[in-house]
Amino acid sequence: MRGLNAVDHWAHLLTGESRERIEDSRARIESFGIDHLTEELARRQDIDAAVGGCMLNSAIEELSKRGIPMTKIEGKLRGDPDVWPSVTELVAAGLLAKVTTDPEASIELDAKSKSGGSRPDLRLTFPGLQNGATFEFKALSLSESEAEFFTQAATMLPAMCPSWGMATQHIAIDRSEDLYAPSRAERRADELQNRRAMKKLPAGAPRDIAAAVVAAHYSEQRYLERARDRVEDAMRQLPEGDDCWVALWWTNGAPLGSMRQLLTTIAFPPHILGIVLLGAVVVFPDPEIHYYHFFIPRDLPEDELPKVVSLVDHPLAEKILEIVEESSGIRPTLIVHPEGTRQKRQRVLFRDGQRRLFPFNLILDRDPQGMREAVAFEGDPDEEERVARGVLPDARRIH
Repeated sequence: MRGLNAVDHWAHLLTGESRERIEDSRARIESFGIDHLTEELARRQDIDAAVGGCMLNSAIEELSKRGIPMTKIEGKLRGDPDVWPSVTELVAAGLLAKVTTDPEASIELDAKSKSGGSRPDLRLTFPGLQNGATFEFKALSLSESEAEFFTQAATMLPAMCPSWGMATQHIAIDRSEDLYAPSRAERRADELQNRRAMKKLPAGAPRDIAAAVVAAHYSEQRYLERARDRVEDAMRQLPEGDDCWVALWWTNGAPLGSMRQLLTTIAFPPHILGIVLLGAVVVFPDPEIHYYHFFIPRDLPEDELPKVVSLVDHPLAEKILEIVEESSGIRPTLIVHPEGTRQKRQRVLFRDGQRRLFPFNLILDRDPQGMREAVAFEGDPDEEERVARGVLPDARRIH
């Protein structure tokens, strides 16, 4: 099994997307005739491209059913050479359209503001209501320092990757020098442990997976500061005459408790009602893309958690979210197809920092309880000073 077939095989095993759906999505994307989109989603041979194409295709279908013209959708994709910001925006818009169950509600992309000025990304209008809801989307991609961490981790992932099973290193975001390549004896010991772990997987789960992950801890403060900057940037773009929400593509850089506390550091003008997080997650070995949205109103009482809605009617949805919350942070990841010699196995997923934004959060190996406290951390004096001034919440206490 080589080439796109191996990618499609593992995309199906990890996310449940059928190979037929993946192929159909590639064909549709190529039909748009947008070179940078075709190159990234239809020709690139990895799971993110295959699954991201399916997610985009599903969003287009949902938005088209709601009367959004293809010219608007294609125009947004054509105007974004980076691809993923527009893809995640359209996927998020498709999720909002899906949860808007009122058949009379209208949806507009790049809607004209009722009060003039800039055009917000999306508006929902409901019959009988004077004001609908206006949304401005922002994606929280990797920062420069996070991308550099991915790049450094990527040099070690191939050496970490076992013949089968999973290898994970837990280190602090500021301690990339602690990354190491395991010795042959360590790999043998890991494979014995992997063999026992793989036997415990549920029936049907891929027991021949071969993957390596670096779980970076203590990155929340930087993520929260970036999130705040993106929210404030979006607020400047939203028209004052509308009832507005800032929508962020959820990349799991910090737990929900931290995102809730982030609201206390932002001065919301009256027309901004709060923040919406939308996103997707895959947790091995459950072969499902779980979609969630979190509404965090600006006036949410401090003792209340945000309302969380799973967009997939799945009995594991609550458990999946719990695992993701316990394993927040950035995770450079390598998955290889197990056939072939160790040095020549095909990489079917390699999150190495070249992409700054991912279509879904991926948790292959849940963080063990207490692991975070066991990881050495030096701390950033600038971050400590901002926390002390109340500019940022202390994510380490909220975690």
